[in-house]
Amino acid sequence: MAQDRLILGAEDDSGKELIGNHPDTALVDRLVDVQGEPIGKRIVQQILCNPRISKIIFTGEPGGGKTTLMGQIAHKLIEDFSDRNLIKPLFYDDVLYETEREVRRKNPLKGDRDQWELVDWKYFNDKFVWHVKSPNNIPHGVRQVQFIEAPAVGHEIPKDRGRSAVRTLVRESVRRGANSDTILVHLNADPEAQNFASHIRSEIAATAPERVITMLRQNNIVLVGMPDNDKSGSKIKNETRRMAAAAFIEKIRTEMNDQASDWLDESVDSDSIMGSIALPERIKLKGAHMEHYLFDTDQLGLSKMVNGFNAFNKFNPEIIVYHYADLLSHV
Repeated sequence: MAQDRLILGAEDDSGKELIGNHPDTALVDRLVDVQGEPIGKRIVQQILCNPRISKIIFTGEPGGGKTTLMGQIAHKLIEDFSDRNLIKPLFYDDVLYETEREVRRKNPLKGDRDQWELVDWKYFNDKFVWHVKSPNNIPHGVRQVQFIEAPAVGHEIPKDRGRSAVRTLVRESVRRGANSDTILVHLNADPEAQNFASHIRSEIAATAPERVITMLRQNNIVLVGMPDNDKSGSKIKNETRRMAAAAFIEKIRTEMNDQASDWLDESVDSDSIMGSIALPERIKLKGAHMEHYLFDTDQLGLSKMVNGFNAFNKFNPEIIVYHYADLLSHV
């Protein structure tokens, strides 16, 4: 189905046709910033045209489409990249799971991240940064681009869901100025996309491994590079167990809204800030959350980054394509 290049003909709230619409890159093609300007192709072109770019950080709420966006950008890059380029993904859930096992070995009483203390979350964030910076044996002349995914949103002490790690990486990017090697893409989640993600994750959990791929296709989800067999179904089920459930998605959403509301209440420019965000009303607080999310101590923010994007994509359920092969995913 992905190879058929179907035209979706998606429209925005005003009925205006959105750009793009090939199903295997539809999310990239329809991606806009909080002012409503298309940015998907700009992001891809910045990566292609600037050989210094070696890290793309994707942040945003669980269930908002970060992994899908990563895979679709990877697909666009691979179409244009030569064989002298390498895409390397780093997923929040993987580092979190790895850290959880280490913490459990040291202290069995902390068998679950809900029992973690501030020192444990700091260890996790330090490990996340280490994974980003750890050297690789890359052949001479090969360019590696890291695709880094972390929620980095919400605020519940002591829980730090990658926020400190992302701040560290963004701080270094800001210091480099025009020589920055990092692009930050924050995806403001459409609640409809989150609801769909919660539904699909529940369906995966309730479906036998040999039926998982078929069930996904029935929900208009295409997994490129995944064979239709029991092994693929089992891997997807195992991966989904570590993903955010519906209750957690709602919890993060509430945290973000509360944090953004508190900040706007204290801001003298709250009206102009909200007025500059051309998003549906149900999304505006999320856009505001990211606009101030890095400002509290270091005076860092998307406006200070050379390559910072506060993005939104209206959910379109007609077809969703996951490019696992292009993203070199572990599932």
